[in-house]
Amino acid sequence: MLDTQIYDLIVSTRGMVRLLNLLTDQGRLVILSTFVQENELASIRGEVKRREILRVKRTKVFSAAGMYGVTPYGEFPYGSDGSEAGLPVSRVVSLTGKHWQDALIACTASAEAEVLVTEDKRLHKRVADSSIRCLVWRFHQFKDYIFELSGQRSKPGSSQD
Repeated sequence: MLDTQIYDLIVSTRGMVRLLNLLTDQGRLVILSTFVQENELASIRGEVKRREILRVKRTKVFSAAGMYGVTPYGEFPYGSDGSEAGLPVSRVVSLTGKHWQDALIACTASAEAEVLVTEDKRLHKRVADSSIRCLVWRFHQFKDYIFELSGQRSKPGSSQD
């Protein structure tokens, strides 16, 4: 599962969208997404950038938790706060109620994904100090994994790509 800002890094890395989609088509990679990422990606202002980002193939899953007034009806298991996923949303949401998007993404990653990829230092620290059930990677780790998985001689975005 990718935190939303990771899509910016993907499209700015030459050849990465093509490579991710190839691995997805081969059944070797699945990028999970919730209503949170889908809404944030759809609201990107730059049409060219939004179109490029939306080319990344994703599999939409239900959010593992819901937040009253935030999560659309039917997008999460009723009554779930994420505890079943090993990471309740309250563990990620700030005391002021901010960062609910991060909380829902992390909670769903804990329930559904093998890896959560984020460059958000706050989110990384919160989930690393928690009982999240998946690995938490930075973009460079994700890119290295994609390079290994693809068997390419050069990493996406390098001069040989």
